[in-house]
Amino acid sequence: MVWSLGIARGPDPFNVIYRGPIQTGQDALDFGDRVLFIADPFLFIHEKRWFIFTEALNNDCQKGEIAYHLSIDSGSTWSYGGIILKEDWHLSFPFVVSHEDAFYMITCATAGTQSPYSLWLYSTNSLPNGWKRVSKILQNQTIGRPVDPILLSKDGFWYLFVLDDGIDLSLIHISEPTRLRRISYAVFCL
Repeated sequence: MVWSLGIARGPDPFNVIYRGPIQTGQDALDFGDRVLFIADPFLFIHEKRWFIFTEALNNDCQKGEIAYHLSIDSGSTWSYGGIILKEDWHLSFPFVVSHEDAFYMITCATAGTQSPYSLWLYSTNSLPNGWKRVSKILQNQTIGRPVDPILLSKDGFWYLFVLDDGIDLSLIHISEPTRLRRISYAVFCL
């Protein structure tokens, strides 16, 4: 095991108490003892259920797959839920948002992908399972791979922050108002 999950709580970012590990690769029962690590945690709270979505690295194929961990007591105890998303390429850095009665996820795909690079948007109506590809929200809009994507909504626009590893620059892609299915414009951050 290289990475594991911990949790920190406190009244502000400068006064927290760390507890961990709360989950390790050994908790990932899908692969028995073949999970090298779990990493890239993303906390998502919905209807008093706390989800942590993570990369689980399958040591057999050296691919990251997206798993979830669940707490029903506000983060005091955690259980491993299982793998919820696999692709033919390595997945990591899950990022989840809710929009119009559905849940959406984007992930980082840094290994096993080739140019032209794209970024898939996944959706489900029922957490934590049932994720399906919805559309490519980026397609051939980066020089390299879109790394560690973050998706935010503000005033009807969707903003997608990524690192383009081909030019080592952070990019902000902006959608048309209220449209999550396709990101269309890019702004470079220097």
